[in-house]
Amino acid sequence: MNALLLDSSDKNLTVALAMDGKIDEISYPAWQRQSELMVQEIDNLFARNGFDKKDLDCVVCSRGPG
Repeated sequence: MNALLLDSSDKNLTVALAMDGKIDEISYPAWQRQSELMVQEIDNLFARNGFDKKDLDCVVCSRGPG
């Protein structure tokens, strides 16, 4: 299963890609800029892993104020 994991509910922006048991993650402080940076970081993560969005099975988002 291939999942995109997104968390912007705290001070950090975290974007991760879980691919058949392997996980790659980008996470850094981005207080109040998470939504501005998230799409570019998703693109960076996909490119870094040679991953195509057509291969996603699900998207998992944190529940929070972000």
